[in-house]
Amino acid sequence: MASSANETSANDPGKRTGGFDFNYRVPYLRNWFTIYADALSTDDPSPLAAPRRAAIGPGFYLARIPGIPKLDLRVEEVYTNTPSSSNGGHFIYYDGFYHDLYTNKGHLIGSWVGREGQGLQAWSTYWFSSRNTLQFGYRHGNVYSDFVPGGETVKDASVKLDWWLRHDLSLSGLLQYQKWLAPIFASAPQTNWTSSVKVTFWPTGWEW
Repeated sequence: MASSANETSANDPGKRTGGFDFNYRVPYLRNWFTIYADALSTDDPSPLAAPRRAAIGPGFYLARIPGIPKLDLRVEEVYTNTPSSSNGGHFIYYDGFYHDLYTNKGHLIGSWVGREGQGLQAWSTYWFSSRNTLQFGYRHGNVYSDFVPGGETVKDASVKLDWWLRHDLSLSGLLQYQKWLAPIFASAPQTNWTSSVKVTFWPTGWEW
């Protein structure tokens, strides 16, 4: 999997990437507590072979909060700014020859934090029923200055409601507040609000 010192675009057989996924239900709490992680290594056989050179995304999921059985919680962290191989964005999610490798028809794929970044996100959902929910979310992420001049930081918080008014009519609403700082674009912190409302009608028994 390691790159050759004499590698060129002519003899490069393609990108070699190792991965590792972990999912475990905690003993005695198996019905409601799960820990998990996924990892990616860009030039090692496996992230386990060189953890300090791997991007890792650990997390946990509580299917219910003790004392509040209808409330769940999911928390995830991720970093692609590997401690031993921070190279100005030229490591995780990067290839010297195949610059469009981590895209799908021009759309970026991979972790939301991108290259040379670190982030945390959390969601908590209250289940009024199997289809009616109220969700709160939080996200914090930053990209390091050795990749983007001055670095970048983003924080946002949101609340989302999904509610069925009838068996064939649903309502969804979202309100989000975001604050970001990216000196390469703006010298001072910027804030914005986003809101949306969606009404969906699901006709049944209609003939077309």
